Amino acid sequence: MAGLGIVKKNNMVDVDDLKRMFPKKKGTITEKTAEMINEVQNEAEFDGAKFVDTLYSYQNVMYKNSANIDQYIDAIRFAAYLESGDSSIDAYKKTFSRREFVQNRMNVSTDSSEYRELASAATRFKKSPMVVDIMAQADVPLYLMFQGTRYEAVNVLAKEMVDARHAKDRISAAKAILEQVKPPENLKIEMDIGVKENNAIQDLNDQLAKLASSQLVHLESGSTDLDQLGAMKPNSDVIEAEIDE
Repeated sequence: MAGLGIVKKNNMVDVDDLKRMFPKKKGTITEKTAEMINEVQNEAEFDGAKFVDTLYSYQNVMYKNSANIDQYIDAIRFAAYLESGDSSIDAYKKTFSRREFVQNRMNVSTDSSEYRELASAATRFKKSPMVVDIMAQADVPLYLMFQGTRYEAVNVLAKEMVDARHAKDRISAAKAILEQVKPPENLKIEMDIGVKENNAIQDLNDQLAKLASSQLVHLESGSTDLDQLGAMKPNSDVIEAEIDE
């Protein structure tokens, strides 16, 4: 989670620092903005240096979504809490603890209308374009870094899906393939940061997903026709397709 700034270390900033970092927003940067960032860095979870680096690195998201810098800071904080393992509701509480709406719902019962309102607000914010963009960009490096390894793993799962002795193991492998062939949550195949998944990878994903879905339907319906299941074996040319890094 270092990429979004979790872990403790101070790196206080002032208005002049922020204006140098975000020249396009210098007219809207105030002492309150600097105080907001510095308050975040005083929280136990955050590494100040990495948090400020993240604000700088992801600023294209702020411009793309026509957000002001305070909104952008909130989105980065929320995404960082999510990536560190917090639920949407907990991340929302921490991010917007200064708001009366959240303060009035901080310790309410989970079966209350106030809690449902809080959960709804957290869900809406998680789906907001700026948070979606931040989460997608945070996921891209690891998704690409382990792309080759992912396809080796999927190859193993594809073999297990067909050849495993027990139906429950074949079902488990099919479900694992369906999970693994899709990109990270919120990841666009083509993004502003210039990352694009090529057609060969997309075709392979589509074929593997189709194969796994078909296999899963037959297995869960109780099919024991080995000839039928054997006919679903993945094409070796597809599974071993060359992946452009």
